[in-house]
Amino acid sequence: MLLLRKYKKTFENEKIRHNCGCYFNIVQIYVFLPIFFLHKMTDFTPRLQISDGVQKIFDIVRKKFVALTPEELVRQQLLHFLTTHKKFPIALLQVETALQYNNKNYRADIIANDRTGKPLMIAECKAPEVEISQKTFEQIARYNLVLKVPFLLITNGQQHFFCRFDAEKNNFCFEEELPNYDELIKSI
Repeated sequence: MLLLRKYKKTFENEKIRHNCGCYFNIVQIYVFLPIFFLHKMTDFTPRLQISDGVQKIFDIVRKKFVALTPEELVRQQLLHFLTTHKKFPIALLQVETALQYNNKNYRADIIANDRTGKPLMIAECKAPEVEISQKTFEQIARYNLVLKVPFLLITNGQQHFFCRFDAEKNNFCFEEELPNYDELIKSI
């Protein structure tokens, strides 16, 4: 638990308040969250090509080849995991969706919708070398101020965090496992 010791030293019992009124306690996050699907994200074999000297990966949602970056590889691994292992319908997923908050433009990496087309979950992907930090949680919370989804997922391909947002209590409850799509829908 080297990561936990590092954060305990940095954030010892400190609760950090986000401007939406939500509290994130980094120590609690790392103490209570297991890494729940790392083994399943690694069974992914991407479709790759080189075009004009640029290596590209096939995006199964956008149905086109896009530039291969470390973050894009994590995004494609997560899309594969969601559609293959958790049975998310590919037609209900959106990738790099534009959002606007406080007159600033943002892009949500992945939005999963329910069967009526209403946003259900936001997923934020980071490159494996990017540490998931307080700033990452604030980023996805900012997106949720716009979308108001009940579920959030953050991953860098090595660390994974999944939580349920309780709008009435204005807090996040971290879950041990990401349920499959139908179970996620039923749990709302």
